[in-house]
Amino acid sequence: MPDRKSTPIDARTAIEQFQDYLAPQLDVYEQAVYLYVLRHTRLIGKPRLKVELKTVRHQIAKGLGKRGSRIGVATCLEKLRSLDAKGCISLSVNRDSAPTVRVFLPSEMPDLIESIDGECTADLETMDFFNDAANRRRVLKREAGRCFYCRRKLSDSNMSIDHVSRRPAGDNGYRNIVASCKRCNNRKGDSSAEDLLRVLFRESIVKADLLSDRLDALQMLRDGRLRP
Repeated sequence: MPDRKSTPIDARTAIEQFQDYLAPQLDVYEQAVYLYVLRHTRLIGKPRLKVELKTVRHQIAKGLGKRGSRIGVATCLEKLRSLDAKGCISLSVNRDSAPTVRVFLPSEMPDLIESIDGECTADLETMDFFNDAANRRRVLKREAGRCFYCRRKLSDSNMSIDHVSRRPAGDNGYRNIVASCKRCNNRKGDSSAEDLLRVLFRESIVKADLLSDRLDALQMLRDGRLRP
């Protein structure tokens, strides 16, 4: 996709499309990071941005937990990677310098164009995301190819599809289905997702900022704000 340095954008349309179509597919930190890089690139006519992670973490939203802690550097980089996997940005990571990003507007993201054009008519609330193979792939893409709980990278050999709430309390809808690694799926068993996350935190499998992020994501999932 070509750079847009000399092409002005319609900021109002970009923000409306972000809120209406893109935001429901992103978690809280992904939204915050995307808006930050959008503001420092396309909104001011720049095609790319070198993201200084230690600076960015102090200029975007705090977590929703009790302590309201800042996003960690590692989590910030993870969110850039997940935005890249979702087609929101193009990320270039160099070991010796800050990550560089190129930002795409919602109207430039192939997976959103159909929705923006008003052609997406399927009712997500009635779709089966557990038994339908195509819908399982949509869940995996929503999770950016990583375990919903521990954020471990998934592969064919270690991936599973998990009910956040077991039957009969939970169903096969997108609000209750996540992609997870087999380790987390097995550890969770009949316990709640919140209990699993706290176990992973106590065992230092997830850090404090990731725990807060995953608890936020869990609430967003149940609220229907993480659409596949």
